[in-house]
Amino acid sequence: MNSETVNKQPDCDVLIVGAGLVGASLALRLADCGLRIGLLDKGALERGISWAQPQAGPVDVSQFDPRVVALTAQSQRLLAELGVWQQLDTLRRCDYAHMRVWEQDGTGQVEFHAREVHEPSLGTIVENSLLLNALYGSIAAHNETAQAEGRAPLALFSERSVVALERDSERSRPISRLRCDDGSEVSARLVIAADGGNSPLRSLAGFETREWSYGQKAIVTTIRTALPHAHTALQRFLTTGPLAYLPLADGVDSGPGRHCSIVWSADEARADELMALDEAAFNAQLTAAMEGALGGVEASATRFAFPLRQRHAKRYVEGNVVLVGDAAHTIHPLAGQGVNLGLADVEALAEQIEAGIKAGRQPEDPTPLARYQRQRTGPNLAMMALMEAFKRGFGEQPIALRWLRNAGLNAVNAFSPLRKALTRTAR
Repeated sequence: MNSETVNKQPDCDVLIVGAGLVGASLALRLADCGLRIGLLDKGALERGISWAQPQAGPVDVSQFDPRVVALTAQSQRLLAELGVWQQLDTLRRCDYAHMRVWEQDGTGQVEFHAREVHEPSLGTIVENSLLLNALYGSIAAHNETAQAEGRAPLALFSERSVVALERDSERSRPISRLRCDDGSEVSARLVIAADGGNSPLRSLAGFETREWSYGQKAIVTTIRTALPHAHTALQRFLTTGPLAYLPLADGVDSGPGRHCSIVWSADEARADELMALDEAAFNAQLTAAMEGALGGVEASATRFAFPLRQRHAKRYVEGNVVLVGDAAHTIHPLAGQGVNLGLADVEALAEQIEAGIKAGRQPEDPTPLARYQRQRTGPNLAMMALMEAFKRGFGEQPIALRWLRNAGLNAVNAFSPLRKALTRTAR
């Protein structure tokens, strides 16, 4: 390598690969930390969504993004600090204040109420595309302000994917060069992989993972029910997998609507059967599986299915490459905690990088990165273990265990202090 290449200043101090909800949030969180931050993605990194813009009038099931997130209060606080949550005041979002959980072939159930913990809601359901649109809007606004004030904007490397990773050192500092499918090359001192559960960058950097298939697929779509959802989330544990109804807002400033996003996690054979049904037959199966909740299903949009795997990287840091979000860990969607765990990663990593800068360290310094890994590994593993226990515990079991399970649900429901503690944890 010639001396000109070796001494060339990298394009970024920190490069985030993957501009989904987690990657875009991290870029905004680090935008004013004094480092040159880059964001690289295969998409256009511009505002504009493929689903219908929110409107004040009634909407059809086909106008909702089938991918939604259930955001906790902690995630909402982070997004508010980034100036993103405020934009959602004029978009569709639905707070839910009540959640009911019960199981097939049993009488056990537990209910959670926001009022019991003196909070306005248990969480908020937001369509992925609307939240991502708000994030990209905030990035554009930040760059416009930064340029007007003579500060470095976020560097955006759009419509390209990483195909090769070369790691080197320069004056005793590491530098990574990422070659992309369009022939370009982007270099950085610290590279953060936020490119999803099947992270190409994680593989290129040589991270090892522990993973296995759940033997299930998740079916997602939007439905319209006969009765309003009354800001209530529903979850029923079936022997073939859990089924959730997540309430949606019908439009801007709308009251309780009749649309819900569903996530039906089912054993692969059962999922394939459901995907092969026409709309009327699927609606009937869904109504029966949820015991006619909300008066039954009147309409459903196009269904999408994806296989479910649990995956956890053995390490979150390898040299000057760091994993966040689904690139570091993926869990079963039964509690909707995947994005919330990723946003907790964002906050922890940003805090450690900023603390390192204040202490005179470089962004790729291993000490703050190791602290991030220690801070997040435990909580992520604990949530993964809990989801695995729920998934296995509510699977098909002998009748005696099913009786104990129902008794346990009823006991939690009856014991107010425990129920309140679980409610606070979920928030």
